[in-house]
Amino acid sequence: RMGGDARWRNFLSESKRLVQTQQSEIFLEASAATKAAGLGVNDMVRRALEEEGKGKPGIFEMRRYQLELGYNPIPKLVDLMSQGLPSKMASDAEKKSSLVWMGFSDVGKLNQFVELWRYDTFQDHIRVREAARTAKEWRACINEIAPMVQMFDTQLMKPVGLSPIQ
Repeated sequence: RMGGDARWRNFLSESKRLVQTQQSEIFLEASAATKAAGLGVNDMVRRALEEEGKGKPGIFEMRRYQLELGYNPIPKLVDLMSQGLPSKMASDAEKKSSLVWMGFSDVGKLNQFVELWRYDTFQDHIRVREAARTAKEWRACINEIAPMVQMFDTQLMKPVGLSPIQ
């Protein structure tokens, strides 16, 4: 669909001269964790299609974890997230956030895990994170995950106008 969008093709044409390097990675959905959060498999695609055209602005937070080397960190993290996510989501009593997607790297830098959350405003992001700190099971989950994490990064992003996910 993006290839057929004249605005996207124009953006690529105009920005190509500014790109010095490009990196591609492939991530697989952490379906056990997303199911524990009440999402269906590939729910991100369904949500994107439903939100397209509604014109609702939003803020996204991408949380990226780089885990230690080995075969077990990703399955362990997915299991821990599956246990802790329901309490984190329940702590958001006003439902100011929604989990969009969770996944782990399959190609590229290995043992990466990504969470993508949507909020209506930057302020909602702060309120939800503060509320999550009160969720007992979520705190226990993070305490078990932390020793496996070599690097953690979080970014707040606002989608461009042509993005189907607003």
